[in-house]
Amino acid sequence: MKRALAHLLPLIPLVAAACGPAPDPASARANTPSPVASPVRFDWAAQPAGNAEPTLGPPVSLTTPDGNRLAMVALDARVVVEDPLAFTELRYLFRNPGARLVEGRFETILPAGAAVSRFAMRIGNRVQEGEVVEATKATRVYEAFLHRQVDPALLEKQPGNRFQARVFPIFPGEVKEIFLSYSQELARADEPYRLRLRGMPRLDALDLRIFLGAGAAPGPTTSPGAASPAFGLYERGFLPDRDIVVPLARPGEEQERALRSGTKVVARVTPLPEEKQAPAPLRGLLVLVDTSASRAFGFGAQVRWLGSLLDSLRQSAGPGAALRVACFDQGVADVYRGDLAGFGPQALEAIKARGPLGASDLEKALDHAARGGGRI
Repeated sequence: MKRALAHLLPLIPLVAAACGPAPDPASARANTPSPVASPVRFDWAAQPAGNAEPTLGPPVSLTTPDGNRLAMVALDARVVVEDPLAFTELRYLFRNPGARLVEGRFETILPAGAAVSRFAMRIGNRVQEGEVVEATKATRVYEAFLHRQVDPALLEKQPGNRFQARVFPIFPGEVKEIFLSYSQELARADEPYRLRLRGMPRLDALDLRIFLGAGAAPGPTTSPGAASPAFGLYERGFLPDRDIVVPLARPGEEQERALRSGTKVVARVTPLPEEKQAPAPLRGLLVLVDTSASRAFGFGAQVRWLGSLLDSLRQSAGPGAALRVACFDQGVADVYRGDLAGFGPQALEAIKARGPLGASDLEKALDHAARGGGRI
């Protein structure tokens, strides 16, 4: 079965050398929205500390084949938060302190569901823009350019929204300049926009600009969400010890938001059930669990969440409610059949033992579900 484009994205890399040169970064930044008034100074101390997940590692790195990380010396960040969407533009500067030419692996973890719109790199006195190509062709292009000692900047999406790029050559003493832009949906009003900075090294320079739309919630007068639509922070010799967090709604505030461009609309809505209609008791349930390689990052946490979900459903289920749990990737296999009340650690361990491998075939999983009946 042919997959939709969204399902193919994990296999599509970006190759910067496959297209022509781009304008200077100064002109590239001209498209960044600029506020009417001067930005209000950002209050770093007002941001919550210690709220990043330590298991995720550094937000970004550039590592040589022998495992040495090149020092990140500067970061420029431009953020536009227009609830329920956000756009982030990042400019990284890495220094090669060694006396030899090296290849590096650029790696970063983006928010869940983020879509990369730009990947570019400075090569000499120009910026080379990336282009979406098929994965096999991208690898051939990269290998061909290696022989010519030109930087093809191959960006690949890995499981768990982890992005990696092979960067070559990085000359002795060179400061490598990398550009990355992405957009994301802000699906929940109670989950703020977050720009991961915690875990970065001390930076020679940090230049941050945040532009807010009408949806962002007000906070202290010098932190994101205040009356001003723009905030800025410029620091030298700065060690980021926390993330940037922009709340989307005040407590108790209406959380539905929408944006329109011509005939296109993106909106966050909360369906309201009819109050007089009591929900039917749960008599049977079929759960499909994606165990493909795309679920590898945080797979254990996802299995634990499934256990918690089924625990909570027991309270609303009717007596003797049936449960069927099937795992699918390229194939489909039942891992549990029986009463909902009997689902427990043994079934969860069976899911973990299957492990996240291979591609996912949703058509086969839905066909399996249709033959088995029950709610999905």
